[in-house]
Amino acid sequence: MVSENMYPVIMAGGASTRLWPKSRQAVPKWCLRFESDRTLIQAAWERAAAVAPTDNILAVTSPDQADRLMESLPDLPRDNCLVEPMMRDTAGCIALAAAVVAMRNPRGVMLALPGDHVIKPLQAFAECAKKAERLAAELNRLVAFGIVPREPAICYGYIRRGAPIEGVGGGPKAFEIETFREKPDEETAREYVESGTYYWNAGIFAWTAEAIIEEFKRQLPNHAEAVRQFMAAGRLGLDAAAITNYPKMGKISIDYGVMEGSRNAAVIEASFEWDDIGSWSSAKAHMPSDSNGNALDGNVLPFETRGCLISANPRKQVITIGVSDLAIVDTPDALLVCPLSRDQDVKKAVEELRRLGRGMYL
Repeated sequence: MVSENMYPVIMAGGASTRLWPKSRQAVPKWCLRFESDRTLIQAAWERAAAVAPTDNILAVTSPDQADRLMESLPDLPRDNCLVEPMMRDTAGCIALAAAVVAMRNPRGVMLALPGDHVIKPLQAFAECAKKAERLAAELNRLVAFGIVPREPAICYGYIRRGAPIEGVGGGPKAFEIETFREKPDEETAREYVESGTYYWNAGIFAWTAEAIIEEFKRQLPNHAEAVRQFMAAGRLGLDAAAITNYPKMGKISIDYGVMEGSRNAAVIEASFEWDDIGSWSSAKAHMPSDSNGNALDGNVLPFETRGCLISANPRKQVITIGVSDLAIVDTPDALLVCPLSRDQDVKKAVEELRRLGRGMYL
């Protein structure tokens, strides 16, 4: 299924505060391992390589993570590692990558992939990517990947599908996008799931370089001007052009900045299993469990312990007695203990650390 016209863009952004203290700015979420000996970014590389030649795969990251990224992905061509001088959310990341793809092949289909998701099986993902390529190349669509909700989750954005799109072969179903919805409250999320017409927004997108640049011109003119400057600089001058032009782009996601306002958006109903590992609860679901439902990592002795996630510092022996449904995550300089039912509040705790000036723990 490898396509010479496909250009995967692996978005290797910053740390996930919800997975603190394992995920930090110096050790981003994509470095973590859950289901195998591969890191999340290495699994993302495998997905990209299943649909495109290695020379077509780009990765976008930050200056302090670029060396780690190249070490993690030894087959990534050095010239294909794009470094953002500052964080400008996914719209900035896509603008930088779109310029590079447009310089190589304006009708090339970009496949924007977060570098820190769990997706399986690989074959199902490849089939969806192929369908997205056809929609983008033949119908000039901007394509989102929608996940059939497993539950009324409040931590994801939602996409409401419209009329079906026909005429682009078989494979996964494709629909017009009626609307995007922000992260809902629990009652609204339940209504979405029960309606059968909503998907979770997976944050995976496909479009031609030409199409996304045209959308930037229509909706985000500062991003469009940055793309123009990037292309004028060429690959050799790209880093310098990024330093000059990144501050001029607003910090906005591609979802809000482009997809919600596009007149040409479509959604594919993904046929693969997906998780963005956005909490310790979701991480636990991807780790082996003992007979009492404990996900254990490291030298842990759980005594009368049930339903916990316990990740130990390799230099320590950890013993738990008579506890249940906790996340216990120990690193050399930080310890997290919280009920798994409160794991969405880890982000708030990290924000408090930042407010208190304890940046050495972030």
